[in-house]
Amino acid sequence: QSLVVFSGDKTALIDCGSSSGEDAGAIAQEYIMSRGRSSIDLLILTHYHEDHANGAEYLISTMDIEALIVPRPLNDQENAEGERILALAREAGIDIIYVDRNLTADMGDAELDIFTPVGGKDENERGIFILVSHGDFDVFITGDADAASEIQISGREELPDIECLIVGHHGSAYSTSRTLLQRVRPEAAVISVGDNSYGHPSEETISRLEEYGVRVYRTDIHGDVLIDSREQDEKNGKREK
Repeated sequence: QSLVVFSGDKTALIDCGSSSGEDAGAIAQEYIMSRGRSSIDLLILTHYHEDHANGAEYLISTMDIEALIVPRPLNDQENAEGERILALAREAGIDIIYVDRNLTADMGDAELDIFTPVGGKDENERGIFILVSHGDFDVFITGDADAASEIQISGREELPDIECLIVGHHGSAYSTSRTLLQRVRPEAAVISVGDNSYGHPSEETISRLEEYGVRVYRTDIHGDVLIDSREQDEKNGKREK
């Protein structure tokens, strides 16, 4: 999963990983540079699993990155990938910001609200949540959070009705709970998924999204998904969002 946010002259990359063997970092770099950008203001990792983070090492080694925003890793074997990423970032002189409290990042016309993990021993439960807002257009990113974590964040934070949900854990049956869907009421959902042995996205998740009338876009079917939050007023040419 890899999400790029462009707002004005600011660039944020939220997660950058792959379990397919493709170099997620090189793919992200090529895409960012194709948009006329040569640097990343914020590299944000929801957690350290390879399918969300293994492209970060390449990016840190090849691009100018102002700041790295991450959950604080625990000192265990599970976080070996995280320790490598953090060591490289330190060597490169990149500011490292740990999400020990809720943060807000100014992205010019957009804003990123970054919520602390809900806790737990599993790394998915230690992941951060991100709300990307541009005017009244909101996108919520949950990483690989499971239903229990979704329920906790829904009760802890004042989340708005959103326009788009980045579906948790690649469409796992154990994410995208009814509690979350009732809380944020997304109009559309994006599932980042490819060939896998886990059965992602699950039929249960797709059924829940359909039950709530959510339009679903899948990278395994639709390819890269572009979300443009700008609405053009055809009458006077004024951008509303």
